[in-house]
Amino acid sequence: MGRFYGHFAAAYGTMWLVMLLLALVTQSHIETGLYGLIGFPIIALIYAAVRVSSTPRSENRPIPFGPISRVRGFNASPHGRGNVNLNLTIEPNEFGYQLSVVSDDGSLAEGTQHATRDAAKRYVTQTYGVPESLWVTGS
Repeated sequence: MGRFYGHFAAAYGTMWLVMLLLALVTQSHIETGLYGLIGFPIIALIYAAVRVSSTPRSENRPIPFGPISRVRGFNASPHGRGNVNLNLTIEPNEFGYQLSVVSDDGSLAEGTQHATRDAAKRYVTQTYGVPESLWVTGS
């Protein structure tokens, strides 16, 4: 529903902004009358319905968040928080790979974007001092 309202508000506001700019450029009074009162909202509703219906269903579903790898009982905190278990998730997206790092105790949560999967792995190793050999995959 929020996406629909966002598209509706964007379309409706854009129509009034265009009318305002047109009035400023032409230095004249523009009477929208019944069209502005009823037509603009109807056009905005149609625009929002088309935008929402054309969005693939996969974009509307939440992305499942599950650990691909865990680092157990390792001093993985760059801020000296001690031994923590980290849940690491590296997922491909349209920009490359999204790395999510979340500790079991909630003391650490981070999300970063990387060009390649290997770059994300290097980031974890460099930032948290966790070599890939300590990762426990799939648990």
